[in-house]
Amino acid sequence: MPDMQPGALPWSHRSFNRSQTDDPRDAFLKQLDMDPGNLHLFKADELDGDAMTVAFAGCKGVFHIGTPVPKYERVDPQAIGVTDM
Repeated sequence: MPDMQPGALPWSHRSFNRSQTDDPRDAFLKQLDMDPGNLHLFKADELDGDAMTVAFAGCKGVFHIGTPVPKYERVDPQAIGVTDM
């Protein structure tokens, strides 16, 4: 990786994890941090609006990169909701 001055890149990366900010699954992000100081990890749940407000404060844009979710978690609650009407 090239040596860079802090703030050289025009963006920063913010990532959040439900359990902890030092999750080993985020280690690759720390290794890719080409612009030290522009990687921010938050402990947050995407269903917690207040936590998301803190994580996204000052952002001009957000790219939501989803993760695979088991079929029953995304389809069954919707199907049950429709059949319960």
